[in-house]
Amino acid sequence: MKSEQPRYHTIALVVALAVGPAAAQEDLEDEFIESTSVVLDGEFDLDAIMLRIGEIDDQPIGNGDVDGDRLIDVSDAIYLLNWLFRDGPDPMPLGCAPPGSQSSEPEPLDSASIFIEVNETDGESEILLSAESGDALQSLSVHDPFNRRVVDVRSPRGEQFGLREVSLESTAPSLEGARAAHPTGKYLVQAVTTDGDFLALLTELDHEVAPAPTFAWGIDGESLVVQWTPVEDAAEYEFELEQGDPGLELIIELEADASSVSVPLSLLQSGAECEISLATIAENGNKSVREEKLTIPETTGPSEGP
Repeated sequence: MKSEQPRYHTIALVVALAVGPAAAQEDLEDEFIESTSVVLDGEFDLDAIMLRIGEIDDQPIGNGDVDGDRLIDVSDAIYLLNWLFRDGPDPMPLGCAPPGSQSSEPEPLDSASIFIEVNETDGESEILLSAESGDALQSLSVHDPFNRRVVDVRSPRGEQFGLREVSLESTAPSLEGARAAHPTGKYLVQAVTTDGDFLALLTELDHEVAPAPTFAWGIDGESLVVQWTPVEDAAEYEFELEQGDPGLELIIELEADASSVSVPLSLLQSGAECEISLATIAENGNKSVREEKLTIPETTGPSEGP
């Protein structure tokens, strides 16, 4: 027999839709479904929702959240139906212990970042998001500055396998498309560990992108040398070299005042093609990269790229 916990959650979902001053009632339900939250007097007020839920069921105050994303929205109802009728995963532990027995404040995630990467060689752009945790995670979600959930990652068997690193990229092929789909502002990254603890961290997306460096390469003695003109808004540079045979991948991080990098030819296979890229990384974390393919000369005589 199923426990009574989901029934409490169902009540919580219905009550949340009825919270708020009379002036806000007309658009409340549409706003709730659209933004996965409730707006009271123009501001997000999840505390008020939590309080009303606790009063209705005469239970210790909880977050009324079935799927563990710390929001009360339509996905909780779907999650509940899957659990009831399709043998879906159990409702997440919600931390509904008596007040004072545990903190309701989430612990911070180890790291989280969101940034734009522009490839000036092929003209493609994307939004990249990454998060890391020292604790195994059973779920991770991301909400944009408008409180819309844009990422929802879960481990179906969180008690057996957990996530520690999550790396995602957007599907928008152009910079304009990436900017339109992902507004500037703070993104809330939330997670639930396999032990039921809540973690969260804010990270910020900025649309400003610095240009990628224009570089030239050549052979100087026993080294491959890449030189470029420094970019005004660079916080650092990232140089990458890949050669398929013997399978070399080299990544070098360089300071903002750098203008060249050298790679010993002894690390490379002569006569074989490789790909080099140089990226500008701005203070806001956004990256612009330029790539070029070249063939390592058979001899060590001077040779310049185009």
